[in-house]
Amino acid sequence: MFKISFMFILLFSFSVFSQEANFIKVAEDLKFPEGPAYDGTGNVYVSNCYGDWITKIDDAGAETFVKAPTAPYNFEKTNGLAVYKDGSIYACEYGKGSIIKFTADGKCYPVVEG
Repeated sequence: MFKISFMFILLFSFSVFSQEANFIKVAEDLKFPEGPAYDGTGNVYVSNCYGDWITKIDDAGAETFVKAPTAPYNFEKTNGLAVYKDGSIYACEYGKGSIIKFTADGKCYPVVEG
């Protein structure tokens, strides 16, 4: 019985994973995209380690959520993101060791200085 079950699982796995995947390009021209974060409402935010912006991806496509310079704090590069329950986005500031916060309207504030 074990051999029959194992063979069924093996054959099922091959048939499922051998099908062609249909990939859809959702963004381009990113500069070392990293740290995707889901906000729970259908949006994914992606930082760009070598870029000065954060991209927002939703059902309609990709757009720039925020681009430097920002006020009252000016970030340069981000690496890694997290979305808080109030919609704020927290990011690591690449190369500085800081933690920064973005509000829904794109304002940037330092949380932990590097």
